[in-house]
Amino acid sequence: MSDLDLYSLWDQVMQKTKTKMPQQMWDSLVVNSLMPYSMTSTILTLFVMDPSKLKYIQTPLVHNQIVEAAKSLLPTLQTIDYLTDTATVNASPAEQMSTPPTEIPPMPPIDMPSIEDTTIESSPSPIIPPPWDAEEYNEVLPEGVSRPSYDSPVIIQRNTSPSQGIQRPVPADLFASKTTVPVPPVQRNMSSSSKSHLNRAFTFDNYIESNSNRMAFSAAKAVAENPGLRYNPLYIHGQSGLGKTHLMHAIGNEILALNPSAKIMSITSEDFMNSFIESLRTKTPDQFRRNFRDIDVLIIDDVQFLEEKNKKTTQEEFFNTFNHLLSHNKAVILSSDKPPKDYKEMEERLITRFNSGLTVEIEAPNPEMIEAIIHEEIDHRRSEYPTLYVPKEVIHLFAQYFNKRNIRELKGAFETLITQAAITNRLETIDVEFTNKAIKDFIIHTEKLYYPLSIFKNL
Repeated sequence: MSDLDLYSLWDQVMQKTKTKMPQQMWDSLVVNSLMPYSMTSTILTLFVMDPSKLKYIQTPLVHNQIVEAAKSLLPTLQTIDYLTDTATVNASPAEQMSTPPTEIPPMPPIDMPSIEDTTIESSPSPIIPPPWDAEEYNEVLPEGVSRPSYDSPVIIQRNTSPSQGIQRPVPADLFASKTTVPVPPVQRNMSSSSKSHLNRAFTFDNYIESNSNRMAFSAAKAVAENPGLRYNPLYIHGQSGLGKTHLMHAIGNEILALNPSAKIMSITSEDFMNSFIESLRTKTPDQFRRNFRDIDVLIIDDVQFLEEKNKKTTQEEFFNTFNHLLSHNKAVILSSDKPPKDYKEMEERLITRFNSGLTVEIEAPNPEMIEAIIHEEIDHRRSEYPTLYVPKEVIHLFAQYFNKRNIRELKGAFETLITQAAITNRLETIDVEFTNKAIKDFIIHTEKLYYPLSIFKNL
């Protein structure tokens, strides 16, 4: 299998296909319609953000170029799957690597000058996609509360003078024209004398990716690489304790790694409201607005707390701030415990703004993800307890007990287990019976205690 990871491969696929099709078609059907989802040595799965464009993506002009570019980077590739919100559209390996049927679905009429002068090689006829209306891009993806550990607003402004960066072309997007922007060299040393409410421990490297969060993870990485230009705003929702705050802070940390001079505001919606009220009390609303608008990235956690009838003035100020940042191509990342459509007391124009970018859900972890988290926790705790041993039966037990529950509870239960094992000198002899007793307060009463069949063999 190639040494390329999923995101590096997709970046190169985009660059290769850019030279093989009309710019407008590439922008509409590749850059702004497809997102990498998963990859094996033989299968590349792409998520189609707008299912209505799938039939155009599957035409020879687009599909064949994606296959050719991907196969040049991953020679073992046999299949490209297109995942929509309801199904995975798959072609057999033979179909994938041969020319698809030449019949092309009819495209809507377009208003584009000099179409007759456009020549497209290896195609029965010139195919130019419609100049998609902006609202098409804003369609929300499938739907599905995190209490942050920080408390007051902060502007993160690095005064480091970055060295001359390379010029990296930025794909066209809804809120920006095609442009080339300077990107400083990646700097992974995150140490700085400036104070930050971004949790430095929350990075993409230690974020465990699974089917329950893959869409959110992919979108977050895209935003971090091109803040303000891709998926703006990014709205992440899901129940409490699933890693929304981790992912938002990872975006902020990655942006600072790529551009140390970026100004980032990381705050909860409650702190936004309290800061606004304080500015009214002290008659300093202009300073408040400067603090929240003279920035490059705004990260707001738990926006659902703005949804109350008595907070209309705060909603008004939030909308104006939101609108200012988006109109200046500044990145906005939001989290909530609900999708935009479920708000009852939020201003309609705010809901419309939430929907104007990309909405992604983080779902409760499945057993596979739970086991991955426990393995990571074990590796982390071995620095403190070198003799720690957790058998696979205990790991499976956690996967059963915490399936579709939140990660915060899972980690709390594991911490309780390790603490009790350390106190009772059981770090090397943890078993299912000991674990059941140690974490009994975390077990939902409707669940049956789990015991592996192996313990009954000698009875």
